[in-house]
Amino acid sequence: MLPPTIAMNILSIDPQQRYLANHYPLPILPFLILVAIHSIDTFTTNKKWGYKFIIFWLILSFATMSRLNLFLGEYLYTLDTWQANNEAIALVKNKKGSILTTHEIAPHVTHREQVKMAFSDIPHNLEEFEYILLNTRHAGYRSDRNYALSLVEQAKKIPSFKLEYQK
Repeated sequence: MLPPTIAMNILSIDPQQRYLANHYPLPILPFLILVAIHSIDTFTTNKKWGYKFIIFWLILSFATMSRLNLFLGEYLYTLDTWQANNEAIALVKNKKGSILTTHEIAPHVTHREQVKMAFSDIPHNLEEFEYILLNTRHAGYRSDRNYALSLVEQAKKIPSFKLEYQK
C-alpha cells in the first residue's frame, strides 16, 4: 500500500508537487528510510557487492535530488559579483533604515524594519528609502539590468542620496 503522500504527489497536476527536490514529498522520507534499512539485510550475504551497490545508489540519488543545476548554472553565473556584493552588504549591514534591494541580497538585510525588492513591475518612490543596494550586472529575480541602471540614475538625481560604493 502506498502512503497517501505518494499518491497525492503522483496524482497532482502541479509540477512543483511532483518534483522530488521540493519539500512536498518530505513525508515520504521515513517510509523510504525503512525500505532502505530493510533492503540492507538482503545485501549482507555478499557484503562487498552490497555495500558498493548501496553507495552507488546513494550517490545517484544525491545527484538527482540535490538540484546541482542551481549550483552549476543559476548561482555560478553571478560568481563574478560575489565579492562586490559582500563588500556592499557589509557597508549597510549594521546600519538601520529602510532599504531597496534585489531579491538575492534581501536575505542579508532582513533585520531592518522595511526591506523592499526592486522588481521591475512595481514602481518605487526612491525617496522613501534610506539605502538602495542593487547589483546592476545581475539584477536578479523579476528585474533586469536596464531597470536596475534606471534606478541608479534616478537615485543620483535625488540630493539626499550619496553614492558610497560602486564596483
